[in-house]
Amino acid sequence: MMKNNKDNFQAAWCVIDEMNRCDIDKAFGDLFTALSSGDIENKRINLPFMQLDNEKHLYVPGRFRLIGTINTYDKDFIQDFSVALSRRFRFFPIDIPAKVNISKELELLWDKAKGTILRRIAEWGVTETALNDLRTALESVNGVNYWNEYEALIDYIRWSQDVGVPIGSSQVMEVLVGLVTQLFIFDKAALVTTPRDDAEKVSAQEAVLEALDQSIAESLVKQFDSNSIAGLNELMKRLSTSAIKFKTTGPTLTELRRLVKENELI
Repeated sequence: MMKNNKDNFQAAWCVIDEMNRCDIDKAFGDLFTALSSGDIENKRINLPFMQLDNEKHLYVPGRFRLIGTINTYDKDFIQDFSVALSRRFRFFPIDIPAKVNISKELELLWDKAKGTILRRIAEWGVTETALNDLRTALESVNGVNYWNEYEALIDYIRWSQDVGVPIGSSQVMEVLVGLVTQLFIFDKAALVTTPRDDAEKVSAQEAVLEALDQSIAESLVKQFDSNSIAGLNELMKRLSTSAIKFKTTGPTLTELRRLVKENELI
């Protein structure tokens, strides 16, 4: 890695994300055996299988540190730490962040989402101005503020006692990306932005609902697979009665019913 520089007090860090997604002892056992031997100030690990002389040794600085994040929420494909491996780490629980106003987060995510959308549909010749016009139009589609309704839905999912799923910013943004991308791909963006009469306002609302429903099903629903049956049922009730008016046969509610059936079999 690098030779230790005693004049440099900056530690060398290696971060392994979701470390318990693998068989930890098999994946890291040899590494810890190598790290636990030799000079603590400047470990030299022999690599006899390397051919070049300058590659036959791996130097690990004395201030090398390994950080592993572990997932304690999911049910599937998660491995436990063995007693022996646990002794090599200090464990720091990270709680859910304090509740904050999601409005600012959503605006920041929209700024980031625009770049992703423009890259995905570059061949459509969509401009940032067109994206911003659509974003504004989502605040009033046939009398429904879909932007605020989506904001309220995320707030409910994160903080409701019935659901309480820690949805991250990346998933929240992916819904926005999916919603807007679909509206442009299926040539519905102009309809939503500038409906000419009441009939087009209704059509615009149906287009937004269809795109939002599909995007939530693809980007969010999988996050609920560890939820209780009661929590899933409460979420379906919330979606069925929201101003967004999710359709019973739409992809989001269909996927949630599938999760309920799967949990009933566990």
